[in-house]
Amino acid sequence: MPKHWGTLLILALGVSLSTLTSALAAPETDPDPTLEEKVKLESEAMQGIFGPIAKRHGVSVDVAMHLATQLGSRTWGKTATEAGVPVKRQKPLWQDLNALPHPNFDQLTPYNLLAPAKDRWGLTPKEALKGWAKFGSVIEEVAIAHDLDPVILGAYVWTESNFDTNQYTTARGLHAVGLGSVQAQYFPTLGVTMPDRVRRLQQDPRLNLTLTAREFKAKWNPQDMFGTVMDVWYPAWRRGGKIPNLGNAFGYMQLYSNRYFWLLELVGD
Repeated sequence: MPKHWGTLLILALGVSLSTLTSALAAPETDPDPTLEEKVKLESEAMQGIFGPIAKRHGVSVDVAMHLATQLGSRTWGKTATEAGVPVKRQKPLWQDLNALPHPNFDQLTPYNLLAPAKDRWGLTPKEALKGWAKFGSVIEEVAIAHDLDPVILGAYVWTESNFDTNQYTTARGLHAVGLGSVQAQYFPTLGVTMPDRVRRLQQDPRLNLTLTAREFKAKWNPQDMFGTVMDVWYPAWRRGGKIPNLGNAFGYMQLYSNRYFWLLELVGD
């Protein structure tokens, strides 16, 4: 269970506290790895596991990881084909992935997310510290009330709005508002006019998070969190085709996965 955001205050004060207590400290020991170092180690571990297999079969590491999480699915072959794996290569790829000691990342994360990698948007721990200190408690409350993983919900909020309640994006008749980019056009009960709905979704973080959590609950599949997040964010992704500004589902899920792993390090597992 993720720790409460009070933990983040301890993290933020860690440097000051260590300075005050250094004179009383025992013999010096190696400092704990920084968040950046932990993420790098996590990424290197995933690359080390899946990199050789990906190279052997001519696929990307992300594709190899994603297919590893689908080994028990009856539609694995279809998924592999959609990922660009030729039929003649599918059986040997399946065998190599199935031979891994933990093909479903049981020792890393319970979800089929992507390994941390370069972030096209850029992100820092400071964003999460500030956002979680402000909204972490309500994110946890809403997530737990809907039987969801708070880190999954928190990572989505970070990806969608950077913890900004005033976030508002409109395009092609869609109105994404607030922490969870709630689609205001689908909630006429929130106000007669669109400005009324937008204002309410911006001014009531708990309402915004509750509507986001309900959407996740309706799509929730812990065995396919990649699909769950995409179904919430862009349901049309399953029809294939190019996703605006990101290319494909892997483009968005890399951004989301990066934030998931960083937030997991900050608030606990």
